[in-house]
Amino acid sequence: MQILILAATNQEIQPFIDFLEKSGKKNNFFSYHFSGHDCFPVVTGVGATMTAFGIARVSNIKSIQLAIQIGIAGSYDFDLKLGDTVRVEKDRFADLAIEYPDEKFKDIYQENLTDGNYYPFQNQGWIHEHKTEHIITTFPYVPSITVNTTSGSTKTIQRNHVNYNPTLETMEGAGCFYACKMLDVPVLQLRSISNYVIPRDKSTWNIPLALGNLTDALVQTIQNLG
Repeated sequence: MQILILAATNQEIQPFIDFLEKSGKKNNFFSYHFSGHDCFPVVTGVGATMTAFGIARVSNIKSIQLAIQIGIAGSYDFDLKLGDTVRVEKDRFADLAIEYPDEKFKDIYQENLTDGNYYPFQNQGWIHEHKTEHIITTFPYVPSITVNTTSGSTKTIQRNHVNYNPTLETMEGAGCFYACKMLDVPVLQLRSISNYVIPRDKSTWNIPLALGNLTDALVQTIQNLG
């Protein structure tokens, strides 16, 4: 299988590349062979726009049989532990919106600027995994939101809770799902929890734990593809 491995930053994907250098076989400058599959690691850059553009510009995108987006994430769910890995079943753009003088906030689907049920969107703006229902993983399935500005104030966090009731927040997920669905590339998204979505305090984060568990989860997922 030809597998595209996507991450926003080098920090998130480098541990997997280090693993491939030791446990895989380097095919060429662009890819590695591991567990019967050809893996193409790509760093897209931070944000949904750079992610979508990065996917569209992959030279062999038409031959890709599976895209796996990996990364760390903030959790709204305190039942999840730092370092836990989850699989995102649906994602959405959460701050593509209009703000009014009275601080009322409506996203573009609530404002009827676009149809939130027009492909690839469902149920007023949600974008789901694409053609990966048959891939079995052991990770919990969760909903996520994608933002351009990470939520670091009580006001914004509460608004997201009310509007979307998400489990996760990232800056890329919906861009990945959008691009892959429009290009008809099967896609799944794996995220490991580095922090909780609370008023911003990086002293409470555990990025090394999340990165280590994320790499283990990715390796396990590829090995289980058969």
